[in-house]
Amino acid sequence: MNATRGWLRTVTRGWRRWRNPPAPTVPVLAERLREYPPYLVPFAGAPGSLGETERAANLRHLLAVRAHRTQVLARLLEAWGIDLPRGLHAPDPAPVLASLERWARQAWPPLALADTSLADPVAWEASALDAGDRARSMLMDVAIVLGGVLTAHRRDAYWGLAEPGSGDAGRIVLVARGPVSSPTLLDVQAACLERFAAAGRPGAPRRTLGGIVLGCLRKG
Repeated sequence: MNATRGWLRTVTRGWRRWRNPPAPTVPVLAERLREYPPYLVPFAGAPGSLGETERAANLRHLLAVRAHRTQVLARLLEAWGIDLPRGLHAPDPAPVLASLERWARQAWPPLALADTSLADPVAWEASALDAGDRARSMLMDVAIVLGGVLTAHRRDAYWGLAEPGSGDAGRIVLVARGPVSSPTLLDVQAACLERFAAAGRPGAPRRTLGGIVLGCLRKG
């Protein structure tokens, strides 16, 4: 009798697992970032506190490593089922940008709510994005990918330094010349911090990751 009851319990548990399979494990971003390769900015500090040589070196570094950093982020996103290389090579950038926004909504809130200083612009500029600051390295890579989408779909867009006289003077920005004399500047780093700061908080973020880029693409 006991053996029969034990067999019935086993069969019942198996039936329940088949009818109601356990939810898939959701990757935890903080855990994934423990082994995330750091960005290693050459010269940390606010652009206004750096000399022209240092700012130019930071820009050259970004241009030199952007392809590699895109691969770094792509490996991270695989855990969420996002094929970043395929999305970036698609004729329409909207789907991959939408997938990045969904990932941000799912994965960013626990990290953003646990440490609000990660989205602090002053702390961002002071960081060397070294091994102790992998979360900001990830955000830098997101900014690089967003910039890559823009430069791939607007021939007049390129990475550059904001010129003196603008509010972003000395910052690494996306410059889109366009048909008018005054170019459009897009600070994707600041935009990523803004989106990260909104993660997990009530209300929709002012700008989604897709909106950051698509708005500039529509102007082209």
